Amino acid sequence: MASRRLSLALLVLVISTGACTGGGHPTPTAPHSQSSTTEKTAHDSELFVTDLGPLTQDPRYPAGLWATSVGGGVRQIMGLQWTPLTLTAGGQILAVPSGSQSPVSGQLRPYPYVIVTAHGAVTIPHETTGAPCLTGSSDGSLLAYLSGRSERYAEIQDGDRHQPVYGTQGTLWVAPTASPSHALAVATGLFPECPTWASAGGSLAYVVRTGSSTWQLRVHRGAHDRVIATLPPDSPSAAAPTKNRTYDWVPSRDELMFLSGLDLYDFANGRAALVVSSKSLQAVEALARENGGGLQTRTVRVSPDGRYVAVALGFAVGIFDRTGHTVRVVPGIFRGWAGNEFVLTVIVAGVRPQGVPSLAVWPLRDTGQRSVVETSFKVPTVSSPDGDWFAYADPERRDVVFRLEDGTLLARNEVGFSPAVVAASSPAGPISTSPWP
Repeated sequence: MASRRLSLALLVLVISTGACTGGGHPTPTAPHSQSSTTEKTAHDSELFVTDLGPLTQDPRYPAGLWATSVGGGVRQIMGLQWTPLTLTAGGQILAVPSGSQSPVSGQLRPYPYVIVTAHGAVTIPHETTGAPCLTGSSDGSLLAYLSGRSERYAEIQDGDRHQPVYGTQGTLWVAPTASPSHALAVATGLFPECPTWASAGGSLAYVVRTGSSTWQLRVHRGAHDRVIATLPPDSPSAAAPTKNRTYDWVPSRDELMFLSGLDLYDFANGRAALVVSSKSLQAVEALARENGGGLQTRTVRVSPDGRYVAVALGFAVGIFDRTGHTVRVVPGIFRGWAGNEFVLTVIVAGVRPQGVPSLAVWPLRDTGQRSVVETSFKVPTVSSPDGDWFAYADPERRDVVFRLEDGTLLARNEVGFSPAVVAASSPAGPISTSPWP
């Protein structure tokens, strides 16, 4: 872990002192840090942010990458010619050319993935027009990505509206980070969600539909693929395929939790076991419907310590322990874990769609009131891998906000541009990314 941290530090140092400066952008100077405490500064953890650009939605943005921390300070580590997706454990920045996500004549033009290092950018073979799905393995040695085209494969009813559902029709590739030209085609078909690596063991999980109407959850490891489960037609999440993943690895274990319909399973030691039945999810389903949302937007996320699992259905989240016991059911759109004892959701006060979205922090073991820490909240969050803090951006104030897991303000730091969070790092764990767009 120390070597991973060192490689990232060297990358930041080299790029910020010469390469990829992205001309024309005002470099922030002397950013202001307003901190509520000097006791816990988490100096070893870093937050990575990109620039959203002018509030007029300039198609060239988001672009660039900067590193900051609880203690303040901000330094540019990638230029404006790239839009960052995430970072690898080895310190490489995974990105796409800036402007790639801007529609041209109503269609997205094909774009490549790139690896940005201190020595320049390396283009990864095979372009895509689908959702950007590019991720690195836990040790940074391998990449997994989707190429192909965005394809509408279903339509759901959301209140009075009919909402199209898109996936990527194409190919899943796995490539060595050091030589991405040697990419191996793992599977071809329709991918409704982005693949994800286990934090231990080098396994890659993904869902695909190949030549039939049946979804398969598969695990790829080495040169081998294994079908874990055949899923009902409505199993994949119907929105935000880059984040709303209906399966998640248990940290530090080669163990996968996944939804099959509305049943939650755990796959370990070669077999799948039912953990939470659809009957046990009825309280989550009822709360989701009460809050005016459907059940098609779904996500599964295991807590950082592996003891709990959050199952989000629309505007409600159920938290369960690993035996399937219900710990708590809370309202709102899931925004991730804050440490191991709190979850984040966005709740809406008032009548939709005029209601005000607010970020709420819910303790797992306390059935009392949640803490509302931010109102008019419409941005991603990210948590440090060591669980010390979670963070989000305030683009209008040009700030990033750090909070302890219970929501207590840790720091509010000015960065000098309109930021959006991308990822976080710490010596205690791998790179973590935003669990929600």
